[in-house]
Amino acid sequence: MKLKNRLFLVFFPFAFLPVAVISFIGLELATDGVDRLTSPGIERALANAGSLVELTYAELEMSILAQMQNLPKSAIPEDYLNAGLDFAVVFEGIDTMVAGPDDSAGIRSGLISLVNADSARSSGHHALDDRLVIFGAIRDESRRVVSGYLLDKNHRELLDELGSDLQRFDQLKLLKSSGKRFMQLVWLGSNFIYLLLILFVTRVTARSLTKPLSELGTLVEKVGPGSWDIKIGRIRNDEIGTLAAGFRRMSTRLSETTSKLVEAERNAAWQQTARVIAHGIKNILAPIKLAMTRLSNSADQSDSNLHSPIGTIRAELDLLEKTAKDFSTYGRPVDLKRGEVNLNMTIRQAVRLCRPEGESSAMNLLLDENLPLIVGDEDMLREAIINLIRNAYEAIDRNGSVTVETTLTDNRVRMTVTDTAKGIDPKLGQTVFEPYVTSKPTGTGLGLAIARKIVESCGGTISYDTGSHGTTFRVTFKVAHES
Repeated sequence: MKLKNRLFLVFFPFAFLPVAVISFIGLELATDGVDRLTSPGIERALANAGSLVELTYAELEMSILAQMQNLPKSAIPEDYLNAGLDFAVVFEGIDTMVAGPDDSAGIRSGLISLVNADSARSSGHHALDDRLVIFGAIRDESRRVVSGYLLDKNHRELLDELGSDLQRFDQLKLLKSSGKRFMQLVWLGSNFIYLLLILFVTRVTARSLTKPLSELGTLVEKVGPGSWDIKIGRIRNDEIGTLAAGFRRMSTRLSETTSKLVEAERNAAWQQTARVIAHGIKNILAPIKLAMTRLSNSADQSDSNLHSPIGTIRAELDLLEKTAKDFSTYGRPVDLKRGEVNLNMTIRQAVRLCRPEGESSAMNLLLDENLPLIVGDEDMLREAIINLIRNAYEAIDRNGSVTVETTLTDNRVRMTVTDTAKGIDPKLGQTVFEPYVTSKPTGTGLGLAIARKIVESCGGTISYDTGSHGTTFRVTFKVAHES
């Protein structure tokens, strides 16, 4: 773990935890104050008031039933009024007799509807307009009597007020719950913001304390890959300054040693360049010798068939000169002359230059004649194709064959070189494109490396598939004018 992270872990708890604890205590005190708004005593008093009202109703209902039972079963409605009750409704067969207030016929009809709607109960209470009805009911085989009290509107208003108080108290309880949640959210939000602030402050503080060491560590990382050109600012007069001064002395000594190693590597690079040039010259001299042989074996010096070999010799001599010049420039990439290239024509030239004498049947050309032009260096691409074809020829036996095919796929020009040899050792993998990697006893291992370098310099890609029945190298180029 880095030093600044350790410092951060030390500072952070001492900066955050005390504030978090104090704010939590404040939250508890605030929520306790909110709880006092709805004291359990108030809630209990309201509940007792409601219970008392219900108990009073129950006692009145029992009193009504007792008075009704004291009257004879054949009593008429007026008898119930004489007994002190406010109304009576007698159902006998299909007849209904009502006795009650004389001042409002509407109350009588309301009483009949009310007792019909609640015919199953033996007692109860209901609201009727602005009054409260408390009733009892008795029945026998032939009649049913409902009688009771009609309380005035004051009782009804008191009952409504009690219900409203209970409802307001429930709303207050809901408000209390919402307020507590809101305060908890505020506490969480404020602590989160404070947490972010503490994270920022402690991180900045830790970084400022460890910045000199971090800068020195960055210089050490630069020295690791071999970058000795480092600059150390003002050296502090403390332990870190002593460390920086020692590091500067060490880097100076390492720079001197590295200079000597670079010189040795430069000499080795010259040797590798010489091998590459030799390999290129070897590839070019072979077709020159072949062309010269054809010229020397020609009986008729004026034969038009000599024009092609002569042109070939001239092209290869120019390429040889350019290749030698490119590889003689130390430490610089190949200087390509980019232009539009007819890949099919370049392949035909390469095949003509590297096809073994008398082996015309071993080469198959499957070229798409509608192939668009590609971007690259024609001479260098010819050399890369020669390397791929020659590599395939060297791998096959007398009965084998080499197939070169071109296609246009997904707006990309693809060239494949396929042989029927036994394939490349799978252990080699992509190392076949590295210098000096070869499975041939007399090979230099530079042909495929040069081919890949040229292809990639022209903006293309190269890959291969291999198996027991042969190997296919796939080269893909961008078209000169993409649609």
